[in-house]
Amino acid sequence: MISLVLFSHSNLSFLALHFYCMFHAYLLLFTSSIKSTITFLLLLATSLINAQTYSAPESVDYDAIRGQYLISNSGNERILSRTSDGTLGIFKSEISPNPNGIVVVDSVTYACCGGFIKGYNLFNTTLVCNINTGATFLNGITHSNQGNLFATDFSAKKIYRINPAAGTFNVMVTGLTKSPNGILFDEIGNRLVFVNWGNNAPLNAVSLIDSTISVLPTTSLSNCDGITYDGVQYY
Repeated sequence: MISLVLFSHSNLSFLALHFYCMFHAYLLLFTSSIKSTITFLLLLATSLINAQTYSAPESVDYDAIRGQYLISNSGNERILSRTSDGTLGIFKSEISPNPNGIVVVDSVTYACCGGFIKGYNLFNTTLVCNINTGATFLNGITHSNQGNLFATDFSAKKIYRINPAAGTFNVMVTGLTKSPNGILFDEIGNRLVFVNWGNNAPLNAVSLIDSTISVLPTTSLSNCDGITYDGVQYY
């Protein structure tokens, strides 16, 4: 009888040790799982926060249909949206090559992406235009009231005319002495006005009638990037 009791006690001790080890192992596994989950959530939150921050913002235009600004993030392949209260959101991600100049025309925002002109529907962000111009580096972009887009090729020192409805394009201006950058359409003068990169960068105009180039004011400014018009007399 005594040996039976001792044998039973030994079994109980073994079972207790076994369950203790199992419990400890499950506890470690559970703790590790919780840590992994927390790490994943922190990484996800960081990713979402970073996704909705500026990363080399290059260009901005106003989306009057939805009452927000659109900003090209040339550092992370995104176009951001910004509401009137300053809230940032992601309008479109995974844009390759990175977007630079952008312009909103009716219900589409067009972006300069390397040598491509890409257009995205403002309501569902679907790609509705994807024209490969073969340009080196399209940077600034504007549009006329005739349905054309105009984009500066910063590296090749050219200006392109693009018809997104027809999917066609042509080189409108070549042989510029400086790198053209920001550009806008001057309806009253029926011309394009653009700024340039480099020292003593002039403000230039190109006629939409015969593509002749003229110098507006010469400046002592360097590396001019963007341009807008106040609607009265100042650029």
